[in-house]
Amino acid sequence: MDSKDMVKCAICGVLRKQITAGHIRQHGLQTTKEYKKLYPKAPMLSQYTLERRRKSRGVTIDSPITNKSTEHDFHISKNRTRRRISYDEFLELLNQGYTLKQMKDEGISKHQVGFYSVLAQNKISITKQQFNEEYCSGKSLDEIAKQYNIYRDHVTQLRDYFGIKRKGPKFIHRKKTEKPLTFRQKKIVYGGLMGDASCMSSSSIRMKQSIKQKEYLLWKYNEMKEHVSPTSLQVTADWDKRYNRMQYNIRFYTYANSDIEHIVQKFYCSTRKSITDDILNHIDDLALAIWFMDDGSTDWYERSCWNNRPTCTFCTDSFGLIEVQLICEAFREMWDIESTQKCVGKQKDGELKYRPRLDPENTQRLFGIVGPYVIPEMRYKIDIEAYREWSQQQKTRKEAEETDRASLIRQELDTISKHIIERHPDQRDKLNVFANKHIGELYFKGN
Repeated sequence: MDSKDMVKCAICGVLRKQITAGHIRQHGLQTTKEYKKLYPKAPMLSQYTLERRRKSRGVTIDSPITNKSTEHDFHISKNRTRRRISYDEFLELLNQGYTLKQMKDEGISKHQVGFYSVLAQNKISITKQQFNEEYCSGKSLDEIAKQYNIYRDHVTQLRDYFGIKRKGPKFIHRKKTEKPLTFRQKKIVYGGLMGDASCMSSSSIRMKQSIKQKEYLLWKYNEMKEHVSPTSLQVTADWDKRYNRMQYNIRFYTYANSDIEHIVQKFYCSTRKSITDDILNHIDDLALAIWFMDDGSTDWYERSCWNNRPTCTFCTDSFGLIEVQLICEAFREMWDIESTQKCVGKQKDGELKYRPRLDPENTQRLFGIVGPYVIPEMRYKIDIEAYREWSQQQKTRKEAEETDRASLIRQELDTISKHIIERHPDQRDKLNVFANKHIGELYFKGN
């Protein structure tokens, strides 16, 4: 072997590829630091090893290949010191006559070279679609390697090659242990997302109502209880710019779940919540009732004269005209309910807002469909006597709240909030945190 490939031990004079800690211990020394302290000018590595390490830290292969961005570029970790190349670059090097050993000697990762070599020989049979389905179903890389008879290290390389995002142990555990939603729970999720619910992540949702509808949200909580985080059930306070006052709400979050993830993907296929024919095909009587209790409003004409022939409107301000037209078509085809699109103003971006409106005859037909599913606390939306009773309760509650401790604190918070917002509009986030800290427990204890 060439002398430059070897290094001489300063103690025993033996030629070695490098001076290791194991060799030093044979001479009574414990660490390489002690060896360097005794022989500061003695090299630890051979010249050949030093050159290889320098190349691995930035020296590129002398070839016309450029670092082109390809479909299968690797994400390079900061801890990696060996050069990474794409599969196309690997094939070009082979065509130029490079051997695998030459590629490794030039500083390219030996693990990547070995993987590309196996891939080029068609020894890996799994496709990207199969890999993605197996991986997203909760199988670990070890299980995939065993099932398809692939070397374990190559499975990791294959995941990077396919450009599939890494799944952590929590995801795998959740996929293997999660409980699927029942048919009823799925319909509640569909109806909720048509209304006030929103996505928290790609696989969980948030359900939120005004504190005045606390009983309704607690009913939802009990229906979804096995899939809900108990600590997420909280009262929150947020500044409402529409009415220039604090808005008090109650909400909860669901755990991450595959069934919820599937539904969320339907609603959030773009940058905002949207409605499609596929979603409307999943709306049955229960989901329609949930949507109606969330966003449906009934006009009993109590300001002019009580009317037993009310009209009904669904709040769809976040949807466009085309989506509202789809909703009206679904009403007609699925429930034989006729509706019109009512313009109620403009969106923030200047587009007109539309809502489906039902005349008295079709409103009664809607009441007949959703009636069996409407909970007692929300029957004021479909029954005039219940509405009169609910309206009287609201007036009585308002009078009683004048001396209620929670109400006094709430009034104080409103006064402070208006003062802060008028003078420091950039402090809204801090204001919400302050309000949440002081109001949360009062609703659960006092109301």
